[in-house]
Amino acid sequence: MIRTVVTPDSQQITLAIQEKYLGKELEMLIFPMKDADSVSLLPNKEAAFRLCQR
Repeated sequence: MIRTVVTPDSQQITLAIQEKYLGKELEMLIFPMKDADSVSLLPNKEAAFRLCQR
Protein backbone atom coordinates (compact mmCIF):
# COMPACT_ATOMS: atom_id res chain seq x y z
CA MET A 1 0.00 0.00 0.00
CA ILE A 2 1.20 3.48 -0.85
CA ARG A 3 -0.17 6.54 0.88
CA THR A 4 0.96 10.13 0.60
CA VAL A 5 -0.45 13.63 0.87
CA VAL A 6 0.13 16.05 -2.00
CA THR A 7 -0.75 19.67 -2.70
CA PRO A 8 -1.16 19.90 -6.47
CA ASP A 9 -0.47 23.18 -8.27
CA SER A 10 -2.31 22.15 -11.44
CA GLN A 11 -5.22 19.91 -12.44
CA GLN A 12 -2.96 17.04 -13.53
CA ILE A 13 -0.88 14.70 -11.39
CA THR A 14 1.31 11.96 -12.87
CA LEU A 15 2.00 9.00 -10.63
CA ALA A 16 5.03 6.77 -11.21
CA ILE A 17 4.44 3.40 -9.53
CA GLN A 18 6.61 0.43 -8.68
CA GLU A 19 6.78 -2.39 -11.21
CA LYS A 20 5.01 -4.79 -8.82
CA TYR A 21 1.79 -2.77 -9.32
CA LEU A 22 1.78 -3.11 -13.13
CA GLY A 23 -1.15 -5.10 -14.46
CA LYS A 24 -3.05 -4.90 -11.15
CA GLU A 25 -6.27 -3.07 -10.47
CA LEU A 26 -5.51 -0.05 -8.28
CA GLU A 27 -7.86 2.17 -6.29
CA MET A 28 -7.18 5.89 -6.05
CA LEU A 29 -9.04 8.24 -3.70
CA ILE A 30 -8.80 12.02 -3.92
CA PHE A 31 -10.38 14.20 -1.27
CA PRO A 32 -9.48 17.41 0.57
CA MET A 33 -7.74 16.75 3.88
CA LYS A 34 -10.08 19.09 5.76
CA ASP A 35 -12.84 16.54 4.99
CA ALA A 36 -10.81 13.67 6.44
CA ASP A 37 -11.85 13.92 10.10
CA SER A 38 -10.96 10.32 10.93
CA VAL A 39 -7.74 10.10 8.88
CA SER A 40 -4.52 9.82 10.85
CA LEU A 41 -1.20 10.35 9.13
CA LEU A 42 1.97 8.39 9.70
CA PRO A 43 5.16 10.29 10.58
CA ASN A 44 6.86 11.86 7.56
CA LYS A 45 8.87 9.28 5.63
CA GLU A 46 10.47 9.50 2.22
CA ALA A 47 8.05 8.15 -0.37
CA ALA A 48 8.91 4.94 -2.22
CA PHE A 49 7.57 6.52 -5.42
CA ARG A 50 7.77 9.88 -7.12
CA LEU A 51 4.89 12.18 -8.12
CA CYS A 52 5.57 14.09 -11.32
CA GLN A 53 3.49 17.15 -12.04
CA ARG A 54 3.47 18.53 -15.58
